[in-house]
Amino acid sequence: MAEGQLLPEIVEDIRNGNETIHGVAKSLRAKPAHKSKSSGWQTIVRGFAAAVRRLIKRDPQRRSEIAAELRRLADEFELEEKAAA
Repeated sequence: MAEGQLLPEIVEDIRNGNETIHGVAKSLRAKPAHKSKSSGWQTIVRGFAAAVRRLIKRDPQRRSEIAAELRRLADEFELEEKAAA
């Protein structure tokens, strides 16, 4: 559904009193079910971020070295993604 448009059935339900504008707005703002659960990638990213935080906490002097290595890895990944496309 495009922003600013309502399905005719919803408009008819509001006119007939079967639905309220507030109820429709609330349901449109609700998160889709697939976004409320973590995907496998989200779990991996959270675990990786926690591991990096622990690594930096153990050795704060290496923070810039760790950040540079992560940037290098991200650049490599991006180049591989572009090559695959």
